Amino acid sequence: PGEYDLGGFSVGAVKQSDLLGQAGSVHVGDVVLGISSSGVHSNGFSLVRKVVERAGLDYNAPSPFLTMDGQQLSLGEALLTPTRIYVRLLMPLIRQKLLKGLVHITGGGLSENIPRILSDDQAVEINIESSGWKLPPVFKWLQEQTQLGDFELTRTFNCGIGMILIVSPDKQAEVMAALEAEGEAVMTLGSIQARASADAEQVVMNGKVS
Repeated sequence: PGEYDLGGFSVGAVKQSDLLGQAGSVHVGDVVLGISSSGVHSNGFSLVRKVVERAGLDYNAPSPFLTMDGQQLSLGEALLTPTRIYVRLLMPLIRQKLLKGLVHITGGGLSENIPRILSDDQAVEINIESSGWKLPPVFKWLQEQTQLGDFELTRTFNCGIGMILIVSPDKQAEVMAALEAEGEAVMTLGSIQARASADAEQVVMNGKVS
């Protein structure tokens, strides 16, 4: 009583020639860029609710962590920070044909979403320490509460990266300059590599997110 769920969806159409990530468009040597998320977004909340319940926390009480922009909110407000919508930021780059592919980091995190844009003989190597990728406070808190290892954490949550961009090396500077002009801090996460074997992981992370 007094509660309701509201769902919505949209339908769009795009020319076949304008589709991103078509077979053969991503090549070894292409650069992998990351754009930050705004928080948990809409994935992993079954686990989040269990964490809050197990810890006996009140959603109306002050959050035990600050938001990504340093605000002190209630726990409920901090967890429900609206999901970033990347359309306005990325459409100019798409129209200019500067992007080879995009990966929205949803349920499954980087390890399950990135392979969707790769061919079977490709992998992504992410160099965490040199990329500037830092674990936002909400995910540090969730890792402390759940005791999830790094791999499971990045497979469950976006861990601060909401969108992946695949670009040619010769377009990297132009893409980064355009995004930075919009106030975006872009992470150079790594590059597309040849997959070591048919059984090898397609997302290889070097270093530890902290």
